[in-house]
Amino acid sequence: VEKDVRLFYENNDPGMRAFGKAVDKPKITEKGYRLPDYARRPTGMTWFTPDNSDFNAANGPQTVSMWVYPTMSAWPMIWTGSAIESMENATADNVQSYDQVMVQYTETFRKRMNQYFYGTGTGSVAFSSTTTTALGSQTINLTTTASTTPGQTKGGMWLWEGETYQGINASTGAVRGTFTVTTAGTSSCTINVLSGTISSGDPIVIQGSYQLAMRGLGWLISDQNRVLQGLDTSVYTDLNNPVVDLAGALLTPAAIENGKALLQTRNNATGAKNDLTAFITPGQYSTIRKQGYNLGYYLREDAGSDTMKGVQGDYTDGDTRFIVDADMDE
Repeated sequence: VEKDVRLFYENNDPGMRAFGKAVDKPKITEKGYRLPDYARRPTGMTWFTPDNSDFNAANGPQTVSMWVYPTMSAWPMIWTGSAIESMENATADNVQSYDQVMVQYTETFRKRMNQYFYGTGTGSVAFSSTTTTALGSQTINLTTTASTTPGQTKGGMWLWEGETYQGINASTGAVRGTFTVTTAGTSSCTINVLSGTISSGDPIVIQGSYQLAMRGLGWLISDQNRVLQGLDTSVYTDLNNPVVDLAGALLTPAAIENGKALLQTRNNATGAKNDLTAFITPGQYSTIRKQGYNLGYYLREDAGSDTMKGVQGDYTDGDTRFIVDADMDE
């Protein structure tokens, strides 16, 4: 038996790893963590003449607090007695070690967290485009078209065989139906409906997890009014983000430059445009790189023959940092 157990799937989490390296990580307990902010400037400026030098009323700056708290998740494991005994005795036919099993669970957990990292905290891992009407074996189709709601482009890629999921009535938050995945797929899956029904448009979540996941980039970075860490962004509008909406058009260097210009305008600082970090899928990153293909050139007399320079390996845009992650929305 080969010593190492190989994976049919990838468990990489580049987005969450990159984000984790770039931010502070304070110790947080169940009490939560307070983030004080200045929300209003001091006021009271006046212009005066020598014969009338009274001041206007002085008003100090106003502070508000944002609050964060930890979300909690767990991943169960089942061990058979024979497996434990085999690992303890290190028998010759032992396929896996304790370490290999723990690495598999840890990497799988981080993979799932990487998928949630781009979400809004609802726990959605797919969105149904099918309505079921009966229990038992059914085929469910999942959305693959981009929308203002994160997670719409992944189809059924995040629905894993053997996992139990629930379709949620998003208007009420109620569970509409429960099912397990019997055959995984990309844009559709075969499922076993255990109870209720699934309606077209329903967010699909792992059983019991609706609205309990961490708030990801889809919530933290948005132009939509929402409650962000305890503050209503319709009141504190500076917490809403400027957005370049391509409305389905091709991603171009000009679109990225528009985003950088918005960042520079928001900060009113020349260097701010170079503080951009772009989370992007390999497909979208390839789209950017291929747009320079028409600028390719021939190298004459190289290695005895003509050589054509193909698509560039990287795309650079000032100091913009590109985090290429297949779990990011298209």
